[in-house]
Amino acid sequence: MMGSRRRNLMAGLLVAWGASAHGAGLVLLEAPKNLQLYPRGENGSATVRARGTILVPGFDAVLAEAFRDGERVASIQQALRYHDGRAPFDLRHEIEAGLHSHDYSLSLLRGEERIPLGERSDVVCGDVLLIQGQSNAAAGDSHGEGLANRYQRPWIRSFGTPSVYPGEVRADTAWCLADGESWPVSGAVGAWGLRMAQLLMEAEGVPVAVLNGAVGATPIGWHLRDDAAPENLATIYGRLLWRARRARLAAAARAIFWYQGETNGTGNIRVYGEKFQDLHGDWHEDFPALEHTYVIQFRAGCGGTPEETIPMRGLQGRAADYFDDVETMSTTALHRHDGCHYYFTGYRELGERMARLVSRDLYGGTETEAISAPRLVEVRQDRAREVRLVFPPEHRMRWDEGAGADFRVEGGAQVVGGRAEGNEIVLELDAPRAVETVTYLGHPFDGPWVVNQRGIGILTFDRVAVSGLR
Repeated sequence: MMGSRRRNLMAGLLVAWGASAHGAGLVLLEAPKNLQLYPRGENGSATVRARGTILVPGFDAVLAEAFRDGERVASIQQALRYHDGRAPFDLRHEIEAGLHSHDYSLSLLRGEERIPLGERSDVVCGDVLLIQGQSNAAAGDSHGEGLANRYQRPWIRSFGTPSVYPGEVRADTAWCLADGESWPVSGAVGAWGLRMAQLLMEAEGVPVAVLNGAVGATPIGWHLRDDAAPENLATIYGRLLWRARRARLAAAARAIFWYQGETNGTGNIRVYGEKFQDLHGDWHEDFPALEHTYVIQFRAGCGGTPEETIPMRGLQGRAADYFDDVETMSTTALHRHDGCHYYFTGYRELGERMARLVSRDLYGGTETEAISAPRLVEVRQDRAREVRLVFPPEHRMRWDEGAGADFRVEGGAQVVGGRAEGNEIVLELDAPRAVETVTYLGHPFDGPWVVNQRGIGILTFDRVAVSGLR
């Protein structure tokens, strides 16, 4: 039977493996965690690494065994060489991105004797996405429907908690399955974030990690980085960055999604633009692998009336004019808007819209026609009682009866109707007038919309100049 001294030694080693910390006989500096997602590199794979130092003399080697989907695929052994009673080790195993689960065991060897140190399970390799903003970015189940987690999958992961309390963030360093309903619990990613990840995972065949750092009712200024201490856990930015770095994801995040603006809805658009420019630059500095930034134009409703918030929403709709990597998605025509947030079906639809964009931009997806929000490219007036809105040619537009109530024109006329003609919308005026500008306000709740063939509503816009009659 094993003596008490040997039992104590093994207990110390097992504690060290389980805590990835300092035990009685082992200092473990790095090791995989249960459910961890390793981001894939340019070669489509990642290196799983276990390294540390054995502090107890007399062992011959350390052994790691790797299993893929339950079958052993590698045995990695390293001889131990002691110096001053310490023997370092560094074991590595390469895994490819894909829907495959990897398990690991770590053991010490002495002659024919094998002492198990512990195990790690369900390690995967895939891609990383980030979400930031306020409550519609958090997208929790505010209506108690209990539907979002129908899209939970074992291949969609998250790390830590989006809690606003620094102590809770610091204490939660576990990987878990992504959660689309509860907020702010461990692994919370929001309803549309989970739906987006599920579609991408299934279409591309790779696991997806989503970190969501959103905080409801927050102005853009609260999202800025503390340049003196970027990981400041008292800041929204710092908490997301801290989680991303502790999860070893910050250097590999491929896209970030920004759904914010309601709290700034009636604010100064110049100041907002300057702050977003700072935020965008900091994202690219701290998340250097970012390929795309997706801005989601907030909906008319909370944060001010449609008329009060249209300058800010119009600014978001023009973000792509100023940043090469930015695309703005509309929220007009999303179903089940409650005046500020969405029921599950609205968030689900947003996740589907975003998944199509990400599939195109990051994976070369072939479903590309009319998946972007219809963005106005020209406004002209060829006839005294009509104004034509021109959208990109891939969009086949649809006009819902009653949609004219959301349009405003400058020049002494009113919009009394409209129609769709291919990629154009024709606004019908109540009188023959030369129109100077056109505004599209959108509206809260459901109702008549202007959409393309996929049902994606046009971006709202503010006082766009009209060419033609004068």
